[in-house]
Amino acid sequence: MEEEILFIQDISEEEKEMLQTGIKNLKEILEEEQGALTFGLYDPTRMYPFQFMAEGNYGIIFQYKHYVIKYIKEYSWEEEELEHEASIYLKLQGINQIPTLYGYSYRFLIMEKLEGSIVQEGFVPEDLEHFRQQIRESAEAILDKGYIPFDIEFFITREGKVKVLDMGLFQSYTDPSQKERHLKSVCQLWDTYLGVKEKKE
Repeated sequence: MEEEILFIQDISEEEKEMLQTGIKNLKEILEEEQGALTFGLYDPTRMYPFQFMAEGNYGIIFQYKHYVIKYIKEYSWEEEELEHEASIYLKLQGINQIPTLYGYSYRFLIMEKLEGSIVQEGFVPEDLEHFRQQIRESAEAILDKGYIPFDIEFFITREGKVKVLDMGLFQSYTDPSQKERHLKSVCQLWDTYLGVKEKKE
């Protein structure tokens, strides 16, 4: 299936053509490596010029020039999964912690390039309280848009700013009275992930 990109940001025709060609080439490489992708055994060096960034249960994230491309793995893919994640990105655009979405296709998302690293378990930022506050702000903003951020994955930029990367497991909710409960749950989960034993009020 042709990966025709729907662009939602105002970028030049040259950039659009470059991204369309890049997605086509990446798709061909990934199809060749499909068996290895399923078992996490592929060789990232074969992906050049697509630089491997991170891999989860459902997708792989690459850097391509000054963009980030997320690919949904075929073995975990359901018909509406990528469309669901793209629609969430669209609805959350404008929130400081949400990366800019430039476009999407059948099984790819194209986002702004981020300089920094994925937050791993046990990670302790230089300014822990500021980091935790950013997590709370992002979770609260997402909840205000009507989504519960399950299995949220954070990226921290070189400037110490938090960005949300993975939205595939976000679920909508319609009961505003549950917002504080969900917010508390997300913050407690991340305190545990960061090794924070006692929260400061």
